Amino acid sequence: LFHHAHVGVVSCTLDGRVREANPAFVDSLGLDSPDDVVDLDLRDRLVEPAAWPALVERVRGERSVRDVELLVLRRGAAPVRLLFNASLRSVDGAARIDAATLDVTEQRRSGDEQRALRQQLENLHRLEIGAMLGAGAVHDLNNLLTVVLGSASYLAVGGVPAEETAECLGEIEGAARKAGALTGQLMGFRRGGGGGAREPADCNLLARETAQLLRRTADRRVTIVAELDPAAPRALVDAPQVHQCLMNLCVNACDAMAKRGGTLT
Repeated sequence: LFHHAHVGVVSCTLDGRVREANPAFVDSLGLDSPDDVVDLDLRDRLVEPAAWPALVERVRGERSVRDVELLVLRRGAAPVRLLFNASLRSVDGAARIDAATLDVTEQRRSGDEQRALRQQLENLHRLEIGAMLGAGAVHDLNNLLTVVLGSASYLAVGGVPAEETAECLGEIEGAARKAGALTGQLMGFRRGGGGGAREPADCNLLARETAQLLRRTADRRVTIVAELDPAAPRALVDAPQVHQCLMNLCVNACDAMAKRGGTLT
């Protein structure tokens, strides 16, 4: 059973010296025969040698441990990921660690590839939404610039009464503030890749900004309604990530209602 097991089996001293191993464990190291691993120091085969003393410490404290993943050097190939199920026993009065090992390299690689694919799809969706929002923002910014240029041209003529001058300057300032708020919203969406710091945020404000962006870009047959709770407390969140999640959900909902129209609340 020891020699024909499909999982690796190894017995070693507390300092990592191999005393016995089956062919499956030998193969996981890229070696040829069990004789090649006798008296081998496992610490020399670990990408992180300090991981062995940590495993020993756990086994001595708990008597047995399961699913401890170690990155092990394999001769002539990339390192492999081995799961160790290890226990402590005594052989002629000397402590030994017996472990069954399982190579999970392919499973981990497959999981990493799936996560990378999901991330690529999320990034693509963000780019699509960003392009749509950008098109609406260009239209709004153009309107705001028209206000600024019109007021500035009127003032440049000269002889404008003080009251009208103040009014024009107010229009210019208001348009500039709106343009700044719009670019800030777009930048907030652009940063929404996740992994940011969680800070107290006004969820009403996040919902209001999302609704404002959607009204500029969604199909005109879809009515955007923001029902806010003035008493809602601030929440500890990653605001750009929440903003992106809201945009993703709302854009998908708008797309689903585009043909017949409807109300998104």
